[in-house]
Amino acid sequence: MVRMVWRYPKVYPIDIHNQAQGIITFSNYISQSSQYLDASALIVAWTCNNMLDKDGYFITVLTAYIKIRHLLSDGHKLG
Repeated sequence: MVRMVWRYPKVYPIDIHNQAQGIITFSNYISQSSQYLDASALIVAWTCNNMLDKDGYFITVLTAYIKIRHLLSDGHKLG
């Protein structure tokens, strides 16, 4: 799977808000081309695979040494 990097060539920090903005931005252009749907789906898959921990919490900030995780806004976790 492709690695999502928001500050190329730096890998860290990874902030979930950047993934969210990518999903929103590409989703706005789906009507123009199906490649934007593919890009959105790729970001969603990467985010769920890499920013959702085994306990169902989203990791909102990920660095080389620290994971900051939070419940969903409604106070529930996934899973």
